[in-house]
Amino acid sequence: MKKFLIYFVIVLLTSVSFLFAPKPTENKGPDSQCPVNYIQLNKYMGFSMNCDAIEYMGGSVSPDYLFKKNYSRQSRPLYLLTGSFIGYSIYSLSSPFHNAINEIAGSWFENKIPEKEVSLYLSHYAALILINFFVLIFSLLLFEKIITHFTGDWKNGAWIRYSLMLLLISNHITKTFFWTPHQQMFNTLLPLLSIWLFLKYISITKSNPKQLAYSFLSGTLLLFYGSFLLLLPIILFTVVYNNKNIEKQILIKRFQNAFLNTFLFILPLLIWIFILKINRIEFYSHETAFFREFIWVIDALTDANRNLLNELESNFSVYIKTTGILIFPIVFLIISFFISNKGKKYSGHYTYTNIFFFNIILLFLFFYFLGYYSDRLTYSLCPLFIAYAAILLNRQPLKKLKRISIIAIIFAWHLFILLNEMPHFSDRFYF
Repeated sequence: MKKFLIYFVIVLLTSVSFLFAPKPTENKGPDSQCPVNYIQLNKYMGFSMNCDAIEYMGGSVSPDYLFKKNYSRQSRPLYLLTGSFIGYSIYSLSSPFHNAINEIAGSWFENKIPEKEVSLYLSHYAALILINFFVLIFSLLLFEKIITHFTGDWKNGAWIRYSLMLLLISNHITKTFFWTPHQQMFNTLLPLLSIWLFLKYISITKSNPKQLAYSFLSGTLLLFYGSFLLLLPIILFTVVYNNKNIEKQILIKRFQNAFLNTFLFILPLLIWIFILKINRIEFYSHETAFFREFIWVIDALTDANRNLLNELESNFSVYIKTTGILIFPIVFLIISFFISNKGKKYSGHYTYTNIFFFNIILLFLFFYFLGYYSDRLTYSLCPLFIAYAAILLNRQPLKKLKRISIIAIIFAWHLFILLNEMPHFSDRFYF
């Protein structure tokens, strides 16, 4: 409970500090059809409301949208249903204040929402922000578990420990998306969960109920956010190949185990498709149907007017230009390498270097073949660089001057993020 309260305070202070960030000087939406509305709370505080926010709140208020043909959020039902459950709970508890809320906040949504419904939408707004809150808290939990798994207890005092946690969640994605209903906080959780899942599976040599439960729960996350699909190749790799010397018989059993885990991973999605089917609705994925995520490779292969090699090259060029958001985490990792003492390596079969390198390559390839490129997606690599830096710094006790230097660098970076924007090189999408 004490840890949870500490994580709560870190997330709260970090997110509230971003309310004091200057108003953006330009629209950071992906195009003119997706404007960003700035909500001015008072003379000093405000936040950006992403163009998707109203749609997410609308889906939370009316989850029956999920059963409408070609609904753009149909592939993420559990996210909206969770928001709906929390939102209506808040709405019920806040009923004595609805009239006052409607009057005070009626202008916040530029008349896009009828005044009498403002309290309803704000209740669901609060619910979706709470999801952001708990996703970041869970990210900090996994971050600490990963660090202590490889290096043992924290060795350099509470200030270093909590500063590194601040670094994990103090970034332009949190700054831009925390206070708006959106799913981008999952991009902090996803890479850490991929490391944690790798560690859980790599030590298991045969199928067991806990492993199968992890696979099913991982597949359930796919109904919150599509990028959790990344967890499937991690499951398959760790189930099939967790030892260099594998006998043929054992290998066959592992392939059987991989098939079973894959089935359980996709089972939640199959259940959702079945539910839609019995309601005479065809499952619709806006990500593949409209943005052609992953499908662009097949499109380029089957369309005589397109050239796959040319598209691989041009997409790679656009993808690389979204990596400005990685600059500081990589610089911090390099600083951590030189500032840390040479410590004892992890004694397991897989060193942390191997595990992190595998996950970084996997994430890089996953978002490259996605085919939709923006800084907010490429950001998913950042938590891996920061976690690896934390491992380096926690291998042995550091001298006081080094500890002070690290803390100063992290707080200076947080101040920079608060007052500035990240370098952006792509001419297509930012957020």
